[in-house]
Amino acid sequence: MLTLKRVVQSELFPLNVRSLGSGISTSTNWGANFIVGLTFLPMMELLTPTWTFIVYAVICIGGWLCIWRIYPETKGLSLEEIGRLLADGWGV
Repeated sequence: MLTLKRVVQSELFPLNVRSLGSGISTSTNWGANFIVGLTFLPMMELLTPTWTFIVYAVICIGGWLCIWRIYPETKGLSLEEIGRLLADGWGV
């Protein structure tokens, strides 16, 4: 059975590094959006619109599978429990 995991990146960072971790996460998100913005129109001209969206869909599915496989479930856990869960490197 497929279970959905709630992904809240701020829960992964202890309080002493939460602002830095959230900043890096936000910067990574903006950087990825910038790359999509730079590559979208050239890909539309080089490929057909259908293939452009297929390429982006494959990248998204690959990313989702990696996150689903690696990212631990944190629902209902306290910060201390999450810290213990992530102490081993959580499969990375």
